This record gives sequence, C-alpha cells and structure tokens, in this order.
Amino acid sequence: MTKPKTFLTALFALLLAARVLALDIYVATNGTGSGTSWADATNSLAGAIAYIETGQDLPEEGTIWLSNGVYTGISEVILEYTAEIKGITGNPADVIIAGDGATFMFDCMTAGNNLTSLTITNGGGAAPLTLVDINNCVIAGNSGSQCGGLRAGSAARCVFVGNSSSEGAGAAEGAASLYNCLIINNTGDTAGAVDDAYLYNCTVSGNSGTIGGMKKAIAYNTISYGNIGDPDDMWAEYYSCGSGYTGTGSITSDPLFVGSGDYRLQAGSPCINAGTNSTWTTLTDTDLDGNKRRWPANGQTDMGAYEFGSGTVYRKKVFFMKTE
Repeated sequence: MTKPKTFLTALFALLLAARVLALDIYVATNGTGSGTSWADATNSLAGAIAYIETGQDLPEEGTIWLSNGVYTGISEVILEYTAEIKGITGNPADVIIAGDGATFMFDCMTAGNNLTSLTITNGGGAAPLTLVDINNCVIAGNSGSQCGGLRAGSAARCVFVGNSSSEGAGAAEGAASLYNCLIINNTGDTAGAVDDAYLYNCTVSGNSGTIGGMKKAIAYNTISYGNIGDPDDMWAEYYSCGSGYTGTGSITSDPLFVGSGDYRLQAGSPCINAGTNSTWTTLTDTDLDGNKRRWPANGQTDMGAYEFGSGTVYRKKVFFMKTE
C-alpha cells in the first residue's frame, strides 16, 4: 500500500512541475500511482486529504475523486482548507468511507468543505461530522456521544439512518440545515432525530428518544410521523405534518406513506400539494429521488422528502446500513 509520505512527495513534485492552478486527486482502492489521474490513481485517501491540508504552494482547495469501493483507516480528519471528497458514480452505495467506530470522521474549520455522493459509516467521537456540507450522501450506522451524525453544517438530498447518540440527537443538531432529507430509525438521548436544526422538505420517521423526532427545530414542508417517544418539541413549524402541529398551514393527519420502508406518498395523501413554495422549491430544484421538486410546475410543493408524481424519471438507489 502506498504510504502517505511517499504519496505526498510524489504528487507535490508532479503538480509543482506542471504549475497547476486547480487540484484534482484521484483515489481507487487498487491504485498504485501518485493520484494525478485515474490511470495514475493512488490508493491512499488519507494521503490525498493530508496533501490538500498542507496548503503548500497550492490553491489550498481541491477535489478528491473516489472510485468504487470501501475506504477504511480514515479518522480525525480536520479540514482547514476547502476540499470536496466526491464519489465518482453519483450513487452513495458505490463509495463507502468507514471509520474506526471510536473517533470522529470529518471536522471542518472553515466553510466550503463538501462530501458528495458517499456513504459515511462507523464514525464515532463526539460527532462523526462537524461543520461539513454533505450532498447526496447516506449517513448510516454512526455513533457519537453528542450527536450521531451531523453537527452544524448542512445536508441536501441525504439519508440519515441507524445513527445513535448517548447524549444528543441521533441524526443532526447544532443549527444544522437539512434540505430534502430522509431521517429514519435513528436513536438519541435528547431527540431521536434532530435537536436545534432547520428542516426543509424533510421526512422524519421511526426515530426514538426522549423526544421521538425533533426538539427545538424549525421545520418547513416537513413530515414527522411514527417516531417513538414524546411528541416533537418545536420552535416553529410551517406547512408541516406532525402530532400537535399548529403552525401556519400545518396538519396532524397520517401522511399515508407507501409503507414497507418506502416513505414516498400514496395517492390521496393529505401532504400532497400542501407545502409552501419557496427558495428551495424552484422549478429547477429536486427531491430526494432527483425528480422535480414542484410538480406540477404551476402547483404547490408537497410536504416531505419526495414529490408525489413528479414525472418519476428514476428512483435513486439508496444504500441502507443494516442496524440491529
């Protein structure tokens, strides 16, 4: 296996000689090179991350491309410079980053760091992910003392499943912002799903905690149903569905999920065309399936992570970690 020191030395020499203005590093589990192209891919994700973090004579930013496979040996990554770690296929099931179960995975010191099209699992510490922006990711089977998933930062079109926290929320907290996310089967002390968070067109179900779903959250166009514990304790909810909800446009009805682990809406659901159109529901925005968020285009947005009948071009294949 390529050692990080060897990787850093070789890649720095090549990039400096080429006088590159943008940095892309290529990583594959069977790579044997220095990471300057797919043909020259390295197998050291840790080395790629460490190289960007040196900030030497580089633009102090870059994209790390990951080929299919499972990447281990990643723990306590502190990102001070702007980086994107991105799965090449766009399917989170294809590229899995697995931690050691004891230490955090990614802690970002500055804004602009992104994880895209990845599955993050087996992270630990206080919170597996802190101040990072995640897109099209699956956060599954992590365990953090203060938060089981994302603390601060943001998530767009992500799935949080089977995460746990002994002191905080199972999936997200710390003023995290979640858009078009599915938050299911997480467990936490303060809240099963989220504590102190902003949710936009999310679906929250099957979570368990002192408060089953959400605590001190602000929700728009969000469904919270079938959680185990006390009802949600919200700062505010708008055009959302949940037990005891009284905010503008909100309802308390059964959302009528398709069922059997499918959290899309059945025909006749009271959540269809019951949301509010806003900045995250434009005609170019997409739901968790990747379909148009506002359907039909001249209608109202649905509540929840999925837009009913939105032309359904495809349904994104989602990887779910098996949890006991």
